[in-house]
Amino acid sequence: MVAPGFAAVPTPSLQAIADAVCARWPDVLPYGGRFGPRPVAHLTVAMGGSDEQLEQVAAEVRPLLPLADRAEALQLVALTENGWEPRLQVPFGG
Repeated sequence: MVAPGFAAVPTPSLQAIADAVCARWPDVLPYGGRFGPRPVAHLTVAMGGSDEQLEQVAAEVRPLLPLADRAEALQLVALTENGWEPRLQVPFGG
């Protein structure tokens, strides 16, 4: 499920990492629990805008899927009154 005002691309290859983060901090529900205890790992490509604008973004991104790239780090962020703020960054690959 994608929240209104967002355009997101499911990213199954990152689900194990998302699950591990949720297991590590079980008392902190991602997105305040709006998407359940195990939200789908995804890449957000747009936040905010009208339904028409979001559909335009989705239409432009769709032909580029699936994305093939390498994630180099996990970054946890929190939505605060000042916007999205980084809380933790951990590089992948030891």
